Amino acid sequence: MPNITESNNIDIDIDNVINTNASDELTIKQKKIKKSTVEFDEEGIPILSRQRIYMAVASLCIAIFLASLDGTIIVTALPTMANIFNAADSIHWLITANLLANTCFQPLFGKFSDIFGRKETLIGAIIIFEIGSLISGFAKSISLLIFSRALTGVGAAGLQVMVLVVISEMVPLRERGRYSGLVGVAFGLASVIGPLLGGFLTDKVSYRWCFFINIPIGILAGIFIALLVKTRKSEGSAKDKIKRIDFVGSFLLVSGLVMLLIGLNFGGNEHKWISATVLCTMIIGALTLVAYVYYDLKVAKEPILPLKMFKHRNFWSITTAQFFMGFGLYGIIYAAPSYDSIVHNSTASHSGIFLLPFILGMVILSFAAGLFITYTGRYRPMFISGTFIMAVGCGLLISINENTKGVATASFLAICGIGCGLCMQSFIICVQATVPRNLIASATSTIAFTRILSGTIGTTLSTIVQKSIVKSKITQLIAKFPTNAKVILASLKKTSLIHTSSVPSE
Repeated sequence: MPNITESNNIDIDIDNVINTNASDELTIKQKKIKKSTVEFDEEGIPILSRQRIYMAVASLCIAIFLASLDGTIIVTALPTMANIFNAADSIHWLITANLLANTCFQPLFGKFSDIFGRKETLIGAIIIFEIGSLISGFAKSISLLIFSRALTGVGAAGLQVMVLVVISEMVPLRERGRYSGLVGVAFGLASVIGPLLGGFLTDKVSYRWCFFINIPIGILAGIFIALLVKTRKSEGSAKDKIKRIDFVGSFLLVSGLVMLLIGLNFGGNEHKWISATVLCTMIIGALTLVAYVYYDLKVAKEPILPLKMFKHRNFWSITTAQFFMGFGLYGIIYAAPSYDSIVHNSTASHSGIFLLPFILGMVILSFAAGLFITYTGRYRPMFISGTFIMAVGCGLLISINENTKGVATASFLAICGIGCGLCMQSFIICVQATVPRNLIASATSTIAFTRILSGTIGTTLSTIVQKSIVKSKITQLIAKFPTNAKVILASLKKTSLIHTSSVPSE
């Protein structure tokens, strides 16, 4: 990772960046610019009371809660849907399609908000999300359900990016950590509630309510955001705004990412890594992304993902750190419940609870880090200590096995959650303090995109390593216990068999 302690110090003093202090009455002393019925300071931030800001942020928390809930609520419903649609081989595409769309469209929303306005873009994302959820609830074929989950992923991408961008538009930099921390709490709560609520709705009502439940929550979020959130209006007519959209750049970036990520998902699953399908999709995806870089640098007037942001040392340092942090974050989120289910033969509900120490550690420290940044104006201690603690926690997780006590495992997961929580808000605020104001939306979407992209790549690579190790271990087990060969092989598809058979524990 780049050396972040060189002469160009990454820990900018927020007091100097925004020339302010922590006084609650600061905003009313700033230069006022009259726009409609709302007054804005000289940086374009609306001058609102503390109560009004909290109410607006609460509405944004509902939006981020919605996006996070949708990503976890169907996990426990997948086996039921696989049986209903008779699609055990393709049911994983409900998650894959959603994640791919979420990843590939996140870079676009930052730029779209520059063109169409922050609040307008956020409400547009809610509408897309709601349409996708509605189609998912009524879908009667697995193909339509996969399509609608992808559409929902597009909307979720907008929600995850635009909530952070809108907060940067409404709140002075010095106080931004306080409110961003609340967003982290909403994200964490949804991550905990999602699997439990999904299991309850599937068992007691219908799996379709895992999608229908998004409708009232989304409508509520949309109404509150429309009434409470105040941001600057974008200039120009609708025709002029559409002309500003970089359609070529958008196509190159999204199609390149889609091809590359589909190739990664195909590899080792539907197709072998050396198959023509995998190699062609990944090579075409990589070449398309190279074409986008050239187009961005040489042709585009308003690029979707301005690469000039990487000229700032702080930006590319934090982006690199975020990329590697995403490996650990998503690796734990996906691997920990699977570990508990396979090794301990636990139920889906228990596997969700197994992750609770990690989520709680992340939520609590994310909020605490936001408060620390607000009151001290310093964020460097947060991400330095956070990355160190995360590394220690991941190192401890390597040591666990089937005999490790639950308290120890929970402690290791909590340590990792603490590390992630310390980094989440400090990364975003550091980037927003670094780039020019006209690039804040693009920079914020890039950080969010980097995290989920690294998570996608990281989980794919970990799956490759896991399958390689399992293959080696299975060969050794069959050689050691030849009479149990059939059960050992069958356990690869149904892991619970290994716990009910006569195969020795090792």
